[in-house]
Amino acid sequence: MGELVDQGLEAIVAFDADLRVVLANDAACQLLGYARDDLLGAEAYALVHPDDLDRAAANVVGISKGALPDPGLLRIRRGDGSWIHYELRPRPIRLPGPPDGPGDLTALSIRDNTMEDAHWLFLAQVASGADLDACIATFTTGLTSLVDGPMSVTYETGGKRRYSGALPVELAWPDPVPEGSPWGRAVLTGEPVSCPVEELPDHLAAVATSIGIESLVVVPVLDPAHKTPALIVQGPYDAAMADIVMIALSRRPKDALTIALERRDAMDRLHHMAMSDPLTGLANRTSFFETLERLSGSRTAYSICTIDIDHFKEVNDSYGHQVGDEILLVCARRLAQVARAGDVVGRLGGDEFAVIHVGVGASQAPVLAARIVEALNQPVDVGGFIFDLGASVGVASTGDADHLLPDDVMAASDAALYSAKRAGRGTWRYAEPDPV
Repeated sequence: MGELVDQGLEAIVAFDADLRVVLANDAACQLLGYARDDLLGAEAYALVHPDDLDRAAANVVGISKGALPDPGLLRIRRGDGSWIHYELRPRPIRLPGPPDGPGDLTALSIRDNTMEDAHWLFLAQVASGADLDACIATFTTGLTSLVDGPMSVTYETGGKRRYSGALPVELAWPDPVPEGSPWGRAVLTGEPVSCPVEELPDHLAAVATSIGIESLVVVPVLDPAHKTPALIVQGPYDAAMADIVMIALSRRPKDALTIALERRDAMDRLHHMAMSDPLTGLANRTSFFETLERLSGSRTAYSICTIDIDHFKEVNDSYGHQVGDEILLVCARRLAQVARAGDVVGRLGGDEFAVIHVGVGASQAPVLAARIVEALNQPVDVGGFIFDLGASVGVASTGDADHLLPDDVMAASDAALYSAKRAGRGTWRYAEPDPV
């Protein structure tokens, strides 16, 4: 009996009538983190979390009455003192009593569902709208194992390559990526790649050898928001596991990460649509004023230029909305070119535009206003028709008074805009916000 249990691939522990461990195979000792001598003779309930004792006792009583429970989850104390949920399947074993045998036993097959649970937890977090970085950290932690080895995911977000996982970062995404390497081949072909450690460049092979892995598996995952795919990379400790791990990663983990990246892309596009002007792609009114509130909350200095396109209504009424829209698009592009990196250009409605110059005070704001006037005073060519429109610009700044409310600065900028119009249009004016 003991020899058969020891040869089993499944983790199995058996208890006698006194609920003490009398058999434990190698797989069970490895899974639970005990030396066999420490596990044998242990009292069953001492291994069960106190909150799960009632369920465990119900199973024991049920089996004694002939019940055959389905697998269930219980928290079991590992050798390091941690509590882990394991799937347990109890079954009675009828054996001769002493002196011919140990008598009836209860055998438990033990299964670690951590990897399966990691997928569901990951997808649940993604669906709840949790931060993607935190979701992927959960994912890589759950899929790192003593058999499959350390795992990592690299992906792009916010214009940067991000990394998460237990695998050393130079094995997750070496910089630069060596030509002909498994990472390069995976990105180039879009197909999973496995590679023995000895075939890696020497410096990377040394890193892999130092942590005991014998191979590397790289699985690319299409990222709809970026040209470069995300990469799932795992390092099996046993080279014989490489192809098995590659097939496994290419299924559920790849599908789960694909769902997460597609959802992020969809949510980003929806957010962009909600915060952008549909004609010009500039920040819309909502986004523009939310930016002002953030700057005010952080007490960041800024200036506002409010802009009206001169004579736009007459052209729009005479030539139609299609020509009017083309004029607005040209003006939007010119404003985007004049604005500095970090500025926010918005269309607030109709022919009304505005620019937030972040970190610009009263001394610099007029210079930017003059550049806006110069850019928008240039003729606009729409289908061979030349329109001389120009623009009026009003400017206001928080200056050193970073406590000013956005409405105060905006009101001053609007007042300056009307001063520019009264001055004959095609020019700019500056106004100081009223002190609070």
